[in-house]
Amino acid sequence: MPLTLTQFPIRVTRDHRVSFHDGFLDPRPHDLVHEAVDIAAAEGTDVCSSVAGIVVRSWLTGRGRVPGVGWSDRGGNVVLIFDHAGYAHYYAHMLRPPRLSPGQRVGAGEFLGQVSNSGSIARGSAKHLHYQVWTVGAGREAELATGVFDRRFGRAVNPYSELARLAGGLGAHIGANGSVVFTTAAEDEAAAARRARRHSRTRHA
Repeated sequence: MPLTLTQFPIRVTRDHRVSFHDGFLDPRPHDLVHEAVDIAAAEGTDVCSSVAGIVVRSWLTGRGRVPGVGWSDRGGNVVLIFDHAGYAHYYAHMLRPPRLSPGQRVGAGEFLGQVSNSGSIARGSAKHLHYQVWTVGAGREAELATGVFDRRFGRAVNPYSELARLAGGLGAHIGANGSVVFTTAAEDEAAAARRARRHSRTRHA
């Protein structure tokens, strides 16, 4: 089943700029690639679930076991949600520990936390939500029942096209290079004023 997101994972307002690009294949150290999309936003901006699902208890990475909700040395304050369509959705670098419990059901659009740059990977970087999606893979019924995943997930799935689709529906500007930007009310007003001045100069030329 193709990946389908229900809700954009950042609560967009007209007060702060929100932006992202297709960073799925951005290079990382040791010949790795990012396999995620980073959504830049002001610290404290609300993060919400992109799908309905269940908070995972714990899962296995190449560096060891990670809690499904709580603190991860690399990801900071994190939560991982399984969506029942075969995908695991990871939200990382949030400001505070999510007020969620393992096994808790969440709805699409439900509040998860706030944007920041917690965790060793993001320390010192711009504030952003690290959003990553994996296929869970077949034959995992026992793990799904307990919420404890003892084998690593399947391949990472690029969520960019779904994020861009939702962002476009919310009024974001999508550039020719694939950059997606929610401008602020102040930026839109300044742009409108510049257009008006250009139009006035053209009329009087």
